Amino acid sequence: MKRIFTSIMLALLVSVAFAQQPNMYKRHTGTLYDAGPFMQNFTNYTNQMIIKASDLTNKQAGSITKIYLRAGNTGTTTYGGFQIRMTQTTQSDFSTYTGALQSFIAPMTLVYSGGVTVSHTADQWVEFTLQNPFQYNGNSNIVIETYYTSCSGGISSRGSYYTLNGNMCTEIYNYSAPGASATGNQYPYYKDWGFLVISSAPAMPVANFFTPPGVCDGSPVTLINTSLTSGWNIAYNWTITPNTFAYLNGSNATSKSPTIRFNATGNYTVKMRVSNNVGADSVSKVVSVSAPSLAPVADFYGNRRISAAATMIVPYFDLSDNCPQQWEWTSPDYEATYSISPFLNSAVQNSQAFFVYPGTWDVCLKATNTIGNHTVCKSDYMKVIPQASLCTDTNSIEVEGFITDEGGIGNTYGNNRTLSNCKGFVIDPCASSVTLSFEQIKLAGGAGDSIFVHNGPNQFAPRLAAYGSGSNGTFPSVTANSGKMFVYMITNATNQAIQDSGFIARWTSVGATYGKPTASFTLPTVKGFGSDTFYSGYPISFTNTSSGVDAKYIWDVDGNANNDSTVANPKNVVLVNFTSSPLTFTSRLIAWNCKGYDTLYKNIVIVPVSNKPHSIDFVADKINVAPGDTVSLRDLSTGATSWEWSFAPATVSYIMGTNKFSERPVVLIQGSGCIDVKLKVGNVIGVDSLIKVCYLKGINYCVPGLATILNGDVGISNVTLGTINNSSAAGFTVYHNYFDSSFGATVLYRGTPYSISISRPTNIDPVSRRAWIDFNLDGVFSSNELIASETSSSNLTSTFTFSLPNNALTGLARLRVGTTYANNFIDPCATFMGEFEDYKIVLAKDTIRPVITLNGADTISVEINGSYTDPGATATDNLESNASISARLQYSTDLDITRVGFYKACYDVTDYYGNQAITKCRTIAVKVDMTPPVLTMLGSTPVSVHVYGSYNDAGATATDNYSGNLTSQIRTINGVDTSNVGSYQVVYSVQDYFGFTDTKARTVNVIDTVKPVITLKGSSPYMHSVCDPLVDADVIAATDNYYKNLTLNRTGNVDVNTPGTYAVTYTATDGSGNISAILAVNIQVADITKPVLSVSSPDTVVLEVFTPFSEPAYTATDVNCLSNNNVTVTKSALPNKNIVGTYTYTLTATDASNNASSKSITVIYRDTQKPVVTLIG
Repeated sequence: MKRIFTSIMLALLVSVAFAQQPNMYKRHTGTLYDAGPFMQNFTNYTNQMIIKASDLTNKQAGSITKIYLRAGNTGTTTYGGFQIRMTQTTQSDFSTYTGALQSFIAPMTLVYSGGVTVSHTADQWVEFTLQNPFQYNGNSNIVIETYYTSCSGGISSRGSYYTLNGNMCTEIYNYSAPGASATGNQYPYYKDWGFLVISSAPAMPVANFFTPPGVCDGSPVTLINTSLTSGWNIAYNWTITPNTFAYLNGSNATSKSPTIRFNATGNYTVKMRVSNNVGADSVSKVVSVSAPSLAPVADFYGNRRISAAATMIVPYFDLSDNCPQQWEWTSPDYEATYSISPFLNSAVQNSQAFFVYPGTWDVCLKATNTIGNHTVCKSDYMKVIPQASLCTDTNSIEVEGFITDEGGIGNTYGNNRTLSNCKGFVIDPCASSVTLSFEQIKLAGGAGDSIFVHNGPNQFAPRLAAYGSGSNGTFPSVTANSGKMFVYMITNATNQAIQDSGFIARWTSVGATYGKPTASFTLPTVKGFGSDTFYSGYPISFTNTSSGVDAKYIWDVDGNANNDSTVANPKNVVLVNFTSSPLTFTSRLIAWNCKGYDTLYKNIVIVPVSNKPHSIDFVADKINVAPGDTVSLRDLSTGATSWEWSFAPATVSYIMGTNKFSERPVVLIQGSGCIDVKLKVGNVIGVDSLIKVCYLKGINYCVPGLATILNGDVGISNVTLGTINNSSAAGFTVYHNYFDSSFGATVLYRGTPYSISISRPTNIDPVSRRAWIDFNLDGVFSSNELIASETSSSNLTSTFTFSLPNNALTGLARLRVGTTYANNFIDPCATFMGEFEDYKIVLAKDTIRPVITLNGADTISVEINGSYTDPGATATDNLESNASISARLQYSTDLDITRVGFYKACYDVTDYYGNQAITKCRTIAVKVDMTPPVLTMLGSTPVSVHVYGSYNDAGATATDNYSGNLTSQIRTINGVDTSNVGSYQVVYSVQDYFGFTDTKARTVNVIDTVKPVITLKGSSPYMHSVCDPLVDADVIAATDNYYKNLTLNRTGNVDVNTPGTYAVTYTATDGSGNISAILAVNIQVADITKPVLSVSSPDTVVLEVFTPFSEPAYTATDVNCLSNNNVTVTKSALPNKNIVGTYTYTLTATDASNNASSKSITVIYRDTQKPVVTLIG
């Protein structure tokens, strides 16, 4: 939609508009002169005019968005190929007017291009909106160039003529290259022009540039200019210090964005100055240049991936990272194949490749610096396809390629090119479609140069497209669905100066989906012989009935292994036999296309001639003839090999490629009356002849008459039948004969319904209508030739439906339409009161065969002694309805259902013109056995068996219609495993003698129906420690006959943080869903955890008698979720220190729930000191 909208807008850009007026203009006063620049009724016209800046009112700088021309006349004008160009110059005029040639000013800037329809009023401004605004500096003279290829009407423009300030105009006719230097006639016109200027005073430029990061010595870098500029006279200047650098790729100090190679490391000062017509600005930056630190990473880009062989130069651009300093471009497979590099210079950063030879080629780039190198190869990167040029090349079978004008790529085409001196180009790649995509169209404007594309192999095929200079700059694409395309050019025949660079297009194709043809042909039948048998010297016509797409033919008609003809239907082929017995010639037809070929051989028997022709006779397809009729004659003689026909009077002409020596001539009757027909026949033995006097009888139709006066109300005002739609005044004459008029004829065929409408101008009185067609061409309208009948009708128009009888002759018949008053008599030759009209009816002969289509498959298999019903067929015809012609299908078969073999069931049909369809047959294969055996399972399915039980299969039986009992041949696969629960299959299969099989499967389910058993662990109630999580598996034990992992299910909640007795129930579920009996359990939640008593003493303490026992330190704690955690500690009596012995000292810690923990210490008192004897005295 966007493209359509754009096109519409371009077409409407130029129009009359009075909403705005020019704000800068030159407008003359006084005596005015109306003339160009838009000359009337010229073509390919270019005009340049200068408007002096000093003459402009309200001169100002800015963007010119519209220009205005002061019209000198009123009207509407359309220009084709319209263009406007502008420039500004110091040149003040072309020269003093001499009427001589003057050079055009160049170059010019294109500001408008497109179709133009201009409505203009005398002395008013005509406005043109520019597509590309023009930047005017406010000081220079303005040059306007207008150009168009064609003109309808024309605008004269107002201004002065012989001016005092020189010649302001030059022009040229038939000039097709606007915007370029040329010469033209000068004239002293100075026309009135206006301009709409959008003032925007140029500002000082703002200098800036960008340096890519990672600059290395020896590696190119582009300084990217990002300055802000306006106005004109924009210039750049670069200064770089130190001067150890070089400009590359054609850039220099005045380039906008130069490419630099710094040749040393360190800091460079880069200064860029930019200036315009207002002033200048500069910026300086320090660029740090270092040595490469990493090896490059190579990469590249080619600006096209498909190129024309030996024609196109393809640029390649380096995209490598990490400071490459050297480059090597290669195409390894191309160079290995042809021992030559396609690169014009393989050692530069950005190279160009010229591939001479077609193929798909790899492209590699090796990038190197002081650290190392890296190579990247892109497989199949460049496809190179053939290129052809008009006039030099004429055809191609390549699946894709380039086609150009005769000049090739980059050159101009020639003039005076037609198909006679520059053959067109056929693209025939064995395809189902060919698509041509244009990459360039540049044709000379107004020269009539054109490119034509056809959907087929020549200029007679349907035209797909025609491109002239109006297509310049477009890139159309066109597809030929025939699989072939024909391209050619027609160029200017007279003006040798009109040329351009022509066109470049690339074709692609989709491979052919059709197959090879099927060869077939038929031969005529000669009286007295069977098929394919002829007299020596008989001119045989071969009728090609091959089928297939784009078939071509090679004939060897006489069987001598030499090719005799390549036409589709060889005619008048003479085979001779000089022996006394029949000779057999084997004719061969090869039908071929790009997908393959098929060959058919047929034996032709040539019988020697022993007698001159006899039983002389002939017949015509009609004998009652009128001038303009076509008559086909046919020889019925026996033994003739030559013929000569004559007519008396000779009021006939031979048509349809026949002549007086044809066996079956076709003649056009050019006179009236009787015609004698003579046939002379001959062979190598002799001749004979037959004359039939007045054989062709001229017919004369009666001229209708009336018994009374004319009455327009019951006359004829219109007759419509087929292409006849004739209106006439009713009631002015008895009889109108439109037979020989250009509008009073139509073509009718047998087998098709038609309708005829007869009208009158008014319906005051009742009318009767009749219409006849002389189907048997005897000049008489018989009762059985009445096609329309109506009595005493009040209709203005009546319509009647009819069909041609199946025995209607072919030729020029007459339609007679008659009317009469009320129910009065009406005969084809007379009536009481009314009107008659005659028309020509062409009873045409249809030559198109019907087509038979089989219902169902082409091959059907049946069983011996079985039954067979053919699926039937349908027929279609170009004229008859499908139902009508299908009803006449003839069925034949050689089927013997009692015998094994292959048979045919065939269908034939003939249309009402004797055109016989190609016989369609299906193959019926009668086989000994087509019935598979029948396998029957005994017992039921599915079957269930308990796990760990036993399974005894019930088995199966099998019978076959041919082999009988096949039970012993049953193959059983039993995968039942009773030790594992699951679903299994027992598969039975059997195969009979002919390989037919039957298979059945029984499902066996191994199941478990035994419930699990659960018991309480411990006593009831089950004691559970408060605050501990409840684990059901600690409460009950569950067992099962098969499953190891059971699911325990508890009903009822237990609050493990609150002491109390809770009643719950338990069940267990196994993997088969069996659920155990319910077990009721009381769970008592209580504090059953003893407090923790820690005593800081060994278990045994040994003391000397009389030593006091020191009570040990201890701690006692009770940890649970209850709020009462008090612990009471009790102690036993202390041991007696005064008596040697062993004592037990016990500490007991008791919590609030009377859970107690104790610690006992064994205390041993010993006496280890010796007695002390003290002497008394």
